[in-house]
Amino acid sequence: MSIRFETTVEHLIAFNRFHYENSPTWRKQRLVQSLIVPALASVVMWIFWSGVAQEPPIRMMRGRLPVPASDIPYGLIAVLLVFAIGSFFFIRWRATANLEWSVRKLLAEGSNRAVLGWCEMSLAGNRVAVKREWMDSSFDLRAVQKIVKTDDYTFLYVSSVNAIVIPMRLFPEDEYRDFVADLTDAWENRNAPPPTGTPDERIRLAKT
Repeated sequence: MSIRFETTVEHLIAFNRFHYENSPTWRKQRLVQSLIVPALASVVMWIFWSGVAQEPPIRMMRGRLPVPASDIPYGLIAVLLVFAIGSFFFIRWRATANLEWSVRKLLAEGSNRAVLGWCEMSLAGNRVAVKREWMDSSFDLRAVQKIVKTDDYTFLYVSSVNAIVIPMRLFPEDEYRDFVADLTDAWENRNAPPPTGTPDERIRLAKT
């Protein structure tokens, strides 16, 4: 059984976005980056709360209307709180946007004909054959680290950071899903021990 599909830049970007959103290393790094600004804002809020806000009221002039200075830090604290929460989500979004921009720019540096364009995949026994316009390859299913499925793609991880991207929203969709189902079943049973006994004996046992 075989399938044929086209690998585009958008497919590779989708894989990188999925991988980095689910990679423990990247998630930890993105969390640290997104917490830097909120942490600094928290320090400033603590300084105002424990210091300035506790000082005796000092009267200041805002135009012609005197305003207690003790009222000012609370407003500033509220602004810092909103800024800290907003920066947390903004930095997380910006990190993903930068990732997509970087992948697109890197792929634009060359033709990348070995990873882009038409691809034909076939499954034969315990091996997967991948045929592209400029490259043919074949590998044992034991080289596959994991198979991850989403609504739109199936990622066949051949290393911890690289995968073959199979788009699933293609016609006829059932053909691609049947191929992935067979591929997953073969991969899950890749380490199964070989059958024992003579062929005649195995046929007899299968019928009983």
